[in-house]
Amino acid sequence: MDWDFKAGVARSYDTTLGNAADSPFYDATTYALDAWQNGIQPNPRTSLIVEPPNGQFPPLTPDAAKKRAARPAPNPQANTGNAPTKADTTADVGLGVRCITFGGPPILPSVTNSDLRIVQSAESVLLEWEWDSRPRIIPLDGRPHLSSNIRRWNGDSRGRWEGNTLVVETTNFRPGATYQDANPDTLKITEYFTRTNETTIEYKFTVDDPTTWTVPWSAIVPFSRIKGPMPEFSCSEGNFSLVEILAAARAADQSARENVTGTPAQR
Repeated sequence: MDWDFKAGVARSYDTTLGNAADSPFYDATTYALDAWQNGIQPNPRTSLIVEPPNGQFPPLTPDAAKKRAARPAPNPQANTGNAPTKADTTADVGLGVRCITFGGPPILPSVTNSDLRIVQSAESVLLEWEWDSRPRIIPLDGRPHLSSNIRRWNGDSRGRWEGNTLVVETTNFRPGATYQDANPDTLKITEYFTRTNETTIEYKFTVDDPTTWTVPWSAIVPFSRIKGPMPEFSCSEGNFSLVEILAAARAADQSARENVTGTPAQR
């Protein structure tokens, strides 16, 4: 296993995204996608989940299982990539495309734009994820959570110190913006930030939603310190995706009408 792990790490450094014409990136280095740029942090674990001990999600509750089973099945013949198959209004498009939120908590790395800035003061801690550009300002003064009828895209967070560990509890999530489509009324996510050395923070989070999973579950992600500054994502300022998606959907509608009638559809 040790040999396989070392061999896998070596292959990771040899793998890069080419700059071929069919590549989704004109220049992979622009997004720091080369291994020598983004820095690989080898991890021999086969799962981020540490509780349950088998490293797997716990079973869903019967109601949650029915809800997931009722989702429309993807059409394998539809070549839509990550695009929605319906784009009548902005509500049909994901929150990230609309620059509202890319999710979280929990904080989980993606292929690009996964930097996290942490700013600490005596009264609060600021967590700013590069991809979201929506900082979470977490009070540490013991104030209670907001009223249950006030919902936020990233929930309502309250923090405290337990020794050298920053503990953050988040509730009050908005419908449609919860991790793993959990129930916003019953979901609580608890995050634990523990600095283990000068360059590493152990980030652990526990997901507790008794109406979605039969038991709480936890995962650990190592955070490694890198050199700054963190670039601005500027999602809203440079977001043309939504306009183009809606325009393309209207063009597809028109094309379908033309195919039915055999004549150009009236605009």
